[in-house]
Amino acid sequence: MEQRLHMKTFLFLFTFAFYLLPFSLSSATVDKPKTYIQGRRMEILKKGEATEFTGGVTLTRENDFMSADRMVNYDKEGTTHAWGNVYLKRRDPVKGVLWEAWGDEGIYDSNVSSGTLWGKVIGEVRQSTPTAKLTRVWADRASYDPTNGSLSFVGPPATSGSRSRFMPPWPAGVDPRPRVVETDDEGVRDLWGDHVTYFEADRRVIAEGSVRANWKGAKNGAAR
Repeated sequence: MEQRLHMKTFLFLFTFAFYLLPFSLSSATVDKPKTYIQGRRMEILKKGEATEFTGGVTLTRENDFMSADRMVNYDKEGTTHAWGNVYLKRRDPVKGVLWEAWGDEGIYDSNVSSGTLWGKVIGEVRQSTPTAKLTRVWADRASYDPTNGSLSFVGPPATSGSRSRFMPPWPAGVDPRPRVVETDDEGVRDLWGDHVTYFEADRRVIAEGSVRANWKGAKNGAAR
């Protein structure tokens, strides 16, 4: 039976609640979004300071979603650590943007609605408006900065290994830098750099440090 974080249940069983505080302490008149975690098994750790979930674990907070084999939530800190087949998803229906990321390990910070992944990371951003665009990034580490709405990728990407059938394929070739591939109706842009950043607001990618780029136009298929 799945175990859920639920205020009334824990007040009855353990005399305290495990609702995550998504931001700093708020007034009772303001209804802040809450984070919900569920899994097949739950265990209280460190005399109630942390809660461990195992077996098909999922975390949901408004338009954010994370799944993994195992998660440990630190309620007072507002953070959740995840291990094994970690998957992060954020959907913005207003902007028509969906971004997804896969990795070996991750952390979700409810205080600032931010996620970080590392270990064989693959990131994917799908844009539906005003024109369709698919952006894929391969790196060792990915992190979201809520202060400027950006996704940063650093470290050498993996080119092989086990992966879910839902994940994009590993990139061809070997390069010790993050790699990004953008595909839209104008063609395909292939970039490498020591540091790759995707900015949500204007939907652009910046590669910095030892940059290499290839561009193939959609009409004539010529590389530039």
